[in-house]
Amino acid sequence: MHNTASELWDATEVAAYFKIAIDTLYRRRSRYPESLPPAAKIGRRLLWDPALVREWRRRRTEDVTR
Repeated sequence: MHNTASELWDATEVAAYFKIAIDTLYRRRSRYPESLPPAAKIGRRLLWDPALVREWRRRRTEDVTR
C-alpha cells in the first residue's frame, strides 16, 4: 500500500461500500477472512486501500459470472 492513512478506508467505509453492517464486516473478517479483501492493521484500526478493495470486488464478480 502506498497511500497515507487519510486516503485509506476504515471499516465503516468498507462496510458501506459492500452494503453490509459493520458488525457483519467484523464477523466475516474473523470467521471467513477470504470473504473480504485483505486489510492492514495499524494499531487497533483496520484500513483498506480503496483501489485494492475495488479490484478485489471486480475479480470476485468476474469469477462468479464465469
